[in-house]
Amino acid sequence: MKTFLFSFCLSLSIILNAQQRFTLRLEPTSLSAVPAVHSGTYGSYNHKWFFIGGRTNGLHGFQPPFAFPVSGINDSIFIVDASANQSWSASTYTLPDSIREAITSSNMEFYLNDSMLYMVGGYGWKDALQNFVTFPTLTAINMNGLMSAVINQQPIASYFRQIIDTNVLAVCGAHLNKLDSTYYLVFGHRFDGTYNRNDTLGFFVQHYTYEVRKFQINDDGTNLSIYNYRAVLDSNNFRRRDYNLIPFIDPFRGNGL
Repeated sequence: MKTFLFSFCLSLSIILNAQQRFTLRLEPTSLSAVPAVHSGTYGSYNHKWFFIGGRTNGLHGFQPPFAFPVSGINDSIFIVDASANQSWSASTYTLPDSIREAITSSNMEFYLNDSMLYMVGGYGWKDALQNFVTFPTLTAINMNGLMSAVINQQPIASYFRQIIDTNVLAVCGAHLNKLDSTYYLVFGHRFDGTYNRNDTLGFFVQHYTYEVRKFQINDDGTNLSIYNYRAVLDSNNFRRRDYNLIPFIDPFRGNGL
């Protein structure tokens, strides 16, 4: 049985200032319905959790061909009802290869906008090239339709759409977030080839974006595109991947990331 551990049982007392004080208590809960996956897309929609992509093996090794074995790809979509400790799954092999390979990659960027989940980039296996790549894709997933289809064991392909933009979307290890109507693809890198901690042997090519990429998404439920693209480049400070990105409110400058 797999265990999902929220936290150690503890009490935290947080003092914001002399006038504001509250106490937060966290307790452990075991859920056998939660899949053992990491480095993928996850979230909550309509009182259920979803897990897409990522890896089913643990910490990867550092030398090829053991770093990202094909056997460790999470090739299922999982829906979890935590309150009932129940889960459902659907195979991604019913999807076109271009969509399946992108959404089963690792360290992709994602953002849930109402009922539409947007997934960008990710590092994974490209069968046509017989190699690992960073996918240059934006995949839109209708979560309302997908979750119902997975639970009821119905076809899922109609709930996926995808576009390609090699210049903007080929990023992994970054974060995708939204302020107002603008999406922010923050930092990350493009990594093509077999993962290896020694890059002197020609196993891979790696390029950091050094950028905060900003764009809007045009999506009418059928047609999908990005527009108003621009980027902020800083090669000294934006060499970042696999980090935390959180929103904040500045009393003088408003919302930010």
